[in-house]
Amino acid sequence: MPAALLGLSVSALGCGDAEPIAQVSAPVVASEPASAPARALRRIPDKSLASSWIPSDVSDVRVVIKFHEGTGVRLRGSLLSSDRIGDLSSAASGLDPEQLQRDLDSITALLSKRSLDLKPLFPLPEARLSSLKSSGERRSAIQLSDLGLYFDAPWSGGSRSALVELVEALNAHPSVEIAYVQPKPELATAAPEASAGLVALDANTPDFTSLQGYVSSDANGMGVAEARSFPGGRGENVRIIDVEQHWVPDHEDLPAPFFYSPAPSPGNGDHGTAVAGVMVGQENGFGVTGVAPLSGVGYASWLNNGVGPAIALAAEQLDAGDIVLIEVHARGPATATCTCNSGQCDYVAMEFFSAEFDAIQTATANGIIVVEAAGNGSVDLDHPSYGGAFDRTVRDSGALMVGASLSTSRRPTCYSNSGGRVDVHAWGEYVTTTGGAGELYSGTLGERDRYTATFSGTSSASAVVSGAVAVAQGVAQQASGPLTPQALRDLLVNTGKPQQHELSREIGPFPDLAAAAPLVADPGSCGDGVCSALESCQSCEVDCGPCSTCVPADCGSAAHVTIPYVNNGPINTCVFFDAASSNLNSWNMATVELNGVNLSNTWVPSSSYPATCDGGYYLRLVGNFPWSHVEVN
Repeated sequence: MPAALLGLSVSALGCGDAEPIAQVSAPVVASEPASAPARALRRIPDKSLASSWIPSDVSDVRVVIKFHEGTGVRLRGSLLSSDRIGDLSSAASGLDPEQLQRDLDSITALLSKRSLDLKPLFPLPEARLSSLKSSGERRSAIQLSDLGLYFDAPWSGGSRSALVELVEALNAHPSVEIAYVQPKPELATAAPEASAGLVALDANTPDFTSLQGYVSSDANGMGVAEARSFPGGRGENVRIIDVEQHWVPDHEDLPAPFFYSPAPSPGNGDHGTAVAGVMVGQENGFGVTGVAPLSGVGYASWLNNGVGPAIALAAEQLDAGDIVLIEVHARGPATATCTCNSGQCDYVAMEFFSAEFDAIQTATANGIIVVEAAGNGSVDLDHPSYGGAFDRTVRDSGALMVGASLSTSRRPTCYSNSGGRVDVHAWGEYVTTTGGAGELYSGTLGERDRYTATFSGTSSASAVVSGAVAVAQGVAQQASGPLTPQALRDLLVNTGKPQQHELSREIGPFPDLAAAAPLVADPGSCGDGVCSALESCQSCEVDCGPCSTCVPADCGSAAHVTIPYVNNGPINTCVFFDAASSNLNSWNMATVELNGVNLSNTWVPSSSYPATCDGGYYLRLVGNFPWSHVEVN
């Protein structure tokens, strides 16, 4: 698989080579089904790309540093150190103790020279991070990242060129897996695409449930009423923690939160309150009724330490089967021409960034469902510029990723991100809920009794889907126990209402709880010979068959190379390159296959290359003689 995954981390506003993991916290035992199909090897990000993705505006960014697995680097006082110096494992990128110590001294001096203060990115105590890692590994048989190897240095100002120089200097150290710039995220909300002619009501908090079309039983609703006929169909015994900025936790139509980690200072809670109302608005005869009104809700602001740390904090509060909702997105590489919502053009889902991906995977490995906004950047997440970061054959965080559709049809909104990684979609406009600016209703309690009918974006869509997840889990809890993240994802995809229109912009199906709930209430089991809606090739190959892949045989651990590439025999290898080349040439070779197509011993222009795989090309080479030769120019 390619190593061209630049997984960066981001502090957000609302919506390689294979490296073995050493020092696993506890024995990895597949005692329960894996909650997400991740690999036993981590994909090392291609740090050569990090400086090219630094945004033009660097006035509000941070520098994130991730050390290689196995190095054991920690911050002691103001100094970087490692308790494992003198006992480095082979996983630590071939480092010897002297090299690691030189790197730590050099990085400390480099940051000091620029007056940058370093701190751990994940502020949870080391013992608690270790517990999340070890429990996830035991549960899932997935080797997880050591989140304690991430560090954060807020950029204190300066030119982009100075920041590029710093990132390149940090990445020159062999002990650094990747150093990158973390842009500021934003809420994943967007304006509706056209006016619905809504009129504010004047009364003492009317009943707005008739406006909640997303829960209806028609073609554009989720069939919530049908699901409520099953025990657990109101989300009983399920808890959700929303990760974003601010909320109005004492809104009249919301339950008291079971967990609350607010932002360090007060702020606008319109968005967070709208999210909460969609999910858990109370069934009380006024206002709105959430999709899962009997689920518990909690809040974790990313403004404290960043999105990745907020995800880890939320995961620590929850049990298997509970839900973390990520309501933010952030700017990624420039790949799109945006015809709407231009202010969020090129914004992508948070798992693009390394720290967020690792935090999500840790949560899903612990059996926690992570629902993630796909983002409002108008981008195709299959674009090769992302280097396979959103390709599940390359890596899979286990999250349920959500796109946005129109309220009147299952057509993508103009701004919704799309691609094979987007699992499901829901309404991205005209969602009636609590909060907002009170466009629908604003009574006598200020922000505590405001309602909106224009909540939008992949933010609204992700809130709707989180409610659906809570309902499915509530039914599962009553029937046979909580669903794993993979089973839950399979269920909503396999039973959902298909996307309509613009099928080249994949946003997945729309959850159909009327179809899903009966299956959850009476599930089959892996190995029974039936590939049910709760299963897929990823979760139950014995019933559903193997997953298809474009990766040629013997290329699963292909090394990432740059162009030009030249090799002479004897050769027996497979490499991967993602740069557009001009031609491939070879002679005296036994095998030259490009993405599985035989191109041996001939000159081939790039215009005749086969289709890309994982955003690039796998080159399988066998040459038996010293005069065997291949070159890619």
